[in-house]
Amino acid sequence: MGRIQGTGAGTKPPSCDLNARESCRLEAGRTVYLRLSVDAEGIHRAAEVLFELPTGDVPFIKGHLSSGTLVRQGALLGIRARNGGQPTDPTTCQRSVCLTGVVNYGIERWYGAQGVPAKLDRTARKEILVEARVASDGSAVIDGIMVAGKSFAKTARLW
Repeated sequence: MGRIQGTGAGTKPPSCDLNARESCRLEAGRTVYLRLSVDAEGIHRAAEVLFELPTGDVPFIKGHLSSGTLVRQGALLGIRARNGGQPTDPTTCQRSVCLTGVVNYGIERWYGAQGVPAKLDRTARKEILVEARVASDGSAVIDGIMVAGKSFAKTARLW
């Protein structure tokens, strides 16, 4: 599952009128598409949330909301924790519309030899990088896992 904090939303559902209110809660299970962009290290990261299937040659991954809230520009996103969990100033939406929530992509579970998944569970999340293959419809499968820049596990390819 991916936690999204203030990612810009390129579209919004018709049921969400941010002119009338500051935020809208979205129903769980809603399909979302995260447009991806490549960072300086060659890693694809979420750049924008869309509520309609992207068109053209846009890299994206499809997911389903577990929970989500859309907020308009300037609205509070939540409180960011730093320095050992001490809360700092609340952050605000810097785009015209932002999404904060949890998205399931269908690649949240990984199975390995006895004891190996438990070792991964004890690893700091910031050290883990999941390599995924993404189909043209946005669905994904795990291709491998890296920990601290080193290969931790690879998925056998059948094709």
